[in-house]
Amino acid sequence: MSPPGTQENVGPADGGPLTTVLPTRRARLSKRGTPFVKESFGNWFRHACREEGCPGSTHGLRKAGATRAAENGATVNQLMALFGWKTEKMALLYTGKADRKHLASIAGPLLLGAQKTNEKIPHLGSGCGYE
Repeated sequence: MSPPGTQENVGPADGGPLTTVLPTRRARLSKRGTPFVKESFGNWFRHACREEGCPGSTHGLRKAGATRAAENGATVNQLMALFGWKTEKMALLYTGKADRKHLASIAGPLLLGAQKTNEKIPHLGSGCGYE
């Protein structure tokens, strides 16, 4: 059951099981009738998540979204546009992590080198070693 003032939207477009709880137009306003400032919205969202029994925060959603976008190939400028960042600093953080993860997955097998086959080496003849 959703908190009062919210609506449930089922997604993604392919009809999967993802359900999100989003504020209705009325719930986007504070108790004073003014639009939420980001901190107030974050508090409202955290409270709504806890009432639903799931962990969550707006920061966590932004971080998950930025990570997913970067790992799916979003550029620095695309991340800046999506998340409203004015400088490249945060976008570079996410694209750098995604690049390292991708490069590590490619480089890992290089540590193994060429796989050598087992060779049959004859046992040492008599007189070698202790008798």
